Amino acid sequence: MDFVIQNNVLCKYKGHDGAVVIPEGVTKIGSYAFHNCRALQSVTIQANACKIGELAFQNSHHHVLIAPHIPISGFPDINKPAVCAGFAKLYCDQFPLSEEIRAGYLAYIRDQRKFLYDKAMEYLPLLQLMAAEKMILPEDFEELFQDALQKGGSERTALLLEYRHKCLGPAD
Repeated sequence: MDFVIQNNVLCKYKGHDGAVVIPEGVTKIGSYAFHNCRALQSVTIQANACKIGELAFQNSHHHVLIAPHIPISGFPDINKPAVCAGFAKLYCDQFPLSEEIRAGYLAYIRDQRKFLYDKAMEYLPLLQLMAAEKMILPEDFEELFQDALQKGGSERTALLLEYRHKCLGPAD
C-alpha cells in the first residue's frame, strides 16, 4: 500500500506515481506526508480531507494540488502556489465550483499575481487563467514575456503575444 494512514490522517505517501488521489476517509494530510516526493505532479484532495499540515508537501517540487471544495484560506501559505495551479486547471476545464470558492481564488491570484508569475511560467493553465481574467499588468508584461522566451515556452510566448495584442495594445 502506498499510503500510511492512522486515525484518518494520511501520515506518509510511499508511492512513486505522478498523479495521486487522496483516499476516501482521509480527513487530514499530515506534515511531511509527501516530503521529498520528487515524481509528484498532481494531488487531488477529496471533499472529506479539509486539513493540511504546514509542511505536507515540503521538497515535492513542481506539483499541483487540486481541491475544488477547499477555499484558498484553508491552505498554508507554502502550498498556495500549487493550489492556485490546481484551481487554474479546474478553471480552464470549466469545472463547476461554488461562487464563493471561485471568487476567493481569483481574488488571491489577482492580489498575489507577481508572486505567482513563476508558477504560471511553470504551469500553463495558471498563465491562461491570468490572461483570461486580465491579471497581467502592462508593467509586468515585458519581464514575463522575456521569461517565456528564455524558458522556451512557445505556448506561453504565443499566449502572451495574443494577450498584449488584445489587452495592452500594440508594442512600442
